Amino acid sequence: MRCKFFLIAVAIIFLTSNVSLADLKFDNNGPGKVTFTQDASYNTTLTAAPKKGADFVGWDVSGITNPCTGSSKTCTINAASVGSKTVIVTAKFKPGTAYLLLHGLSSNTDTWNALTKNNFNNSCIKMEEATFKESVNDSNRCFRLSFKTRSRMGLEGISEWPSGDGATYSELGDEVVKAVQGITASYPAIDSVVLIGHSRGGLSARSAVNKEDASVSKIKGVLTIGTPHQGSAFGRFYSWLEKYPRYKISTSDGPWLYENVSIWNLVLSISYFFDLRSPSVNFLAIGSTEIQKLNSVKLPTNIKYGAIASNNLKFGRIISTFDGWAFIDILWVMFPLPHSTKWLLDGEDVEYYKGDGIVHRASQDIPGVTFSKLTSDLNAVAHRDETQQTAAIEVVLRETMK
Repeated sequence: MRCKFFLIAVAIIFLTSNVSLADLKFDNNGPGKVTFTQDASYNTTLTAAPKKGADFVGWDVSGITNPCTGSSKTCTINAASVGSKTVIVTAKFKPGTAYLLLHGLSSNTDTWNALTKNNFNNSCIKMEEATFKESVNDSNRCFRLSFKTRSRMGLEGISEWPSGDGATYSELGDEVVKAVQGITASYPAIDSVVLIGHSRGGLSARSAVNKEDASVSKIKGVLTIGTPHQGSAFGRFYSWLEKYPRYKISTSDGPWLYENVSIWNLVLSISYFFDLRSPSVNFLAIGSTEIQKLNSVKLPTNIKYGAIASNNLKFGRIISTFDGWAFIDILWVMFPLPHSTKWLLDGEDVEYYKGDGIVHRASQDIPGVTFSKLTSDLNAVAHRDETQQTAAIEVVLRETMK
């Protein structure tokens, strides 16, 4: 009996029906291996064992009727059926694909709970850099990265920011690369990694694919969801608040007094959704140095890219089902705040900023990428609700990676 390994298959050639296990010699340097047991009549049972990160596909048998059916990893060859025939049995394996989920600003790994439940069988391992924060097993293919706390001075003397909210895009990209390193080291048969990033997570993915690290070659796909590739007008809030600090507002501000007090009250009221005092808000501003730096580097052409965008919501609409005013409406209509509104819109009409309420539609396309398949935008889905659209994510992901 002779054995031979292929890249994605293990082939065992049965020359006769009475070859003992002691005569078997083969190399297990592949995405899987096969172990053998034999009874006194030389009936041989084969067991396929994929390596971590590989998937067992099935058996191919030639020379006799295939006794190995379905996806069972065990196959028994009856010696009487072999006789003097030459029988080839192939255990087929394929290298696996890992999915790494990247959350956005003022968010965390819980934003992926719906996708984890509906698309990954409730199994999506939490990570911090290269470290797994939950128990793992050989079948894991989904991972979600928690960006670490960073020290960087923001507004009002706050310097510690959780969830990556104090990090530059380059620093976030480094964290993504370390996570890819951790995945591929622990699952050696995984040969491709797909990055799925929501909002700022998409910018982190773009930063990662341009890093000079051997693990980056494993990244085969990037899907961005509601990502502000050209920045967001919301980012301009930071420079306004920096210019007019809350604790320095006084009657000497004249006509600005009421406007500044109103803005700070509104900013603090939405801090549950977005803390506009964090450095990451400033980095997200349209035309910021961080956005310009990221967009100055061309994306690798050997990676497949996809994007999911939402449209038709007013700028400032934070919740999809909210029937009242959008945040920008409150600034512009309900209160006499013309100066700050003009600052935010930067000369554009408010209609221009329609999108998902935070990121205008034009900013959600990946710069320099032409999509072979046009996908419909999500209709009136708010920014923070985009990761719940699991069916749409699955469709676009499948079309992007096929």
